[in-house]
Amino acid sequence: MLYLDDVFIKLIGPAFRVGKNVIPILLMANLFLGVYYNLSIWYKLTAQTIWGAWLSVIGLSSHWR
Repeated sequence: MLYLDDVFIKLIGPAFRVGKNVIPILLMANLFLGVYYNLSIWYKLTAQTIWGAWLSVIGLSSHWR
């Protein structure tokens, strides 16, 4: 993201430069997806599946507020 305007935008064609505002959003989405995958598997690998149930209940309760 640091070199978005300086280097990266000059490498792609002019027709694609319109979508440069979406790039940071997509990068953050991929970062959060990676965090989600890492956090969603840790309790299965450590045989602590009760944490998954509790996290689901907490997420559900925060949704209903």
